[in-house]
Amino acid sequence: MTNENLVSEIINRLGGDRNIESAINCMTRIRVQVRDDSSIKNNELKELDGVLGIVHNQPKYLEIVVGPGKARKCIDIFREKGIPAAASEAGNKASSPEQAVSPSGEAVKKGKGRCLLKRFSQIFAPLIPGITAAGICAGLALSQKKIEEA
Repeated sequence: MTNENLVSEIINRLGGDRNIESAINCMTRIRVQVRDDSSIKNNELKELDGVLGIVHNQPKYLEIVVGPGKARKCIDIFREKGIPAAASEAGNKASSPEQAVSPSGEAVKKGKGRCLLKRFSQIFAPLIPGITAAGICAGLALSQKKIEEA
């Protein structure tokens, strides 16, 4: 199933685009805020090819697990379909990630450096725990080696 088809099926099983207030992503999940919980078809969502699981333990909020990398691609398709990142963005006139909206509702261009730093942090921040664990393991191996030498 293509990402476009997956997003279309997710939207249908969430009760249509009018039931979705906002959608954002994290590393592996699509986080969705809905207007009406009763329109969500949880079991049908779980059975979709490409959906690894769902977390629906709060009213009007659920997380759809689609896997690393795929969540971002799916969110881009949500944006193309007009679903905002936050409920307050429903009237957002910004058309790209480099734009923000001023209090008056006008699109304002963000600096390219800021966007670059944000992208950099989105890539490397999830790696910090792994790097830390590798450092601890290396330290333990080195200390074990010194104990064996003594």
